[in-house]
Amino acid sequence: MNGRKLQVLYKTTALRILFDGRTAIGMKILVEGKKIRAFVRKKVIISAGINSAQLLMLSGIGPANDLINVGIPVIIDNPNVGEFLTNHTLNSATFSANKRDISELQKDPKY
Repeated sequence: MNGRKLQVLYKTTALRILFDGRTAIGMKILVEGKKIRAFVRKKVIISAGINSAQLLMLSGIGPANDLINVGIPVIIDNPNVGEFLTNHTLNSATFSANKRDISELQKDPKY
């Protein structure tokens, strides 16, 4: 679109967001065992699922006391980052059908 391109990197791990003051300017990433800095023209979009809070905290956004305790420089003190994070379990259900069974709807006199 208008000469803009989205580049998607596979087998890449985001290590942290790079900042100039409080403005995100890029990412530090791991590609094939090499640490690389990738810079942006406009915006950094974070979409790491359950690891988004971890990535923000590794980058200096989160509860200041927690970041200071592990030696991460604080960019933005935000005590809500990761506060209500819950890991959702993966659930599955298995169904089988027996052709001789009569469906519940067929037993209902209204149908």
